[in-house]
Amino acid sequence: MEQLRHLQTVVENTEENQRPYDRPIRDVFRRLGNDAVDEVVARYKAGAHTTELMREFELSKSSVLKILRENNVKMRRQAMTPKQVQQATVMYEQGDSLLTTARALEVPKQTVRQALIKAGVEIRPSTAP
Repeated sequence: MEQLRHLQTVVENTEENQRPYDRPIRDVFRRLGNDAVDEVVARYKAGAHTTELMREFELSKSSVLKILRENNVKMRRQAMTPKQVQQATVMYEQGDSLLTTARALEVPKQTVRQALIKAGVEIRPSTAP
C-alpha cells in the first residue's frame, strides 16, 4: 500500500510540476509554429536549398523534407550549391573519400560524385572491399 501511495505521489508531482518547456517538443510543426512552417515552404519554393533551410531554422534534413512533403511541395533535385561543390573538390583532392565528403556536407554520396565529375575532378577507384 505504501508503494502505491509513493507511486501516486510521483505521478501527481510529475504531471503537475512538469512545465511544457521541460520536455523537448519533438513534433517539428508544433515546435516551429505555422508562420515558420509557411516560411520554410515559401523559401523552398523561391529557390532556397534544403541545407540553407536546415541551418536557418535549426532543423534536420528529415524535418525540412517532412515539412515540404506534408505541405504538398513538389521536390526538386537536391543539387549542391557552388560553395558546396568547391568544398567537396578541396576535401576530395586532399584525400577525403566520397563518403566522408558527403557526410561533411550533408548530401548523398552519389550527389557529391556527380558534382565532382561535372566539375572535372577525376574520381579515384573505390577502395571498398
